Amino acid sequence: MIKLAVAGSPIGHSLSPLLHSTAYEILGVKADFGSNEVKEQDFGNFYFECKNAGFRGLALTMPLKEISIGFVDRVDPIAKQISSVNTIIFESTGSIGISTDLLAFKNLLKPYFGKKIAILGAGGTARAALGALKGTGTEVTVLTRSLTRHDQLHAAAVDLDIIFLIGIILKRSKIEI
Repeated sequence: MIKLAVAGSPIGHSLSPLLHSTAYEILGVKADFGSNEVKEQDFGNFYFECKNAGFRGLALTMPLKEISIGFVDRVDPIAKQISSVNTIIFESTGSIGISTDLLAFKNLLKPYFGKKIAILGAGGTARAALGALKGTGTEVTVLTRSLTRHDQLHAAAVDLDIIFLIGIILKRSKIEI
């Protein structure tokens, strides 16, 4: 039985366990795909528990995409470029952190290459989107609350002309139709 899990916080809304379990069942693969509520400060313990328990891999979501880089044995070049890991694979030779986000964004955003795009936030997913837009002639505006991740964003897409709107206060409101 292959042991896998998705981890992050909050995680209760994630459809990953259902999607993955269904896919494995259809493929005839015996796998247990769990869901774990893991806060950033608890990731180290969680990572080593999974590694020692024989897990084959982890899918990561916020806020674990950045901190996980410091725990894996190897980081693939794309994940290193964007300083974000969304998948950890445990192998006999150690663990490797990868990011499938950049390739997914590249496919998703292809119709918008060369146009104007706005990105909300400055975390690992935003860096993946920026990395996907690299070299496409796209004008990018990043809306974020602070400049604390400015350098990481720039490293993800050095050749992009990025406009930063800092200190944006986003307010949720219910829209009735």
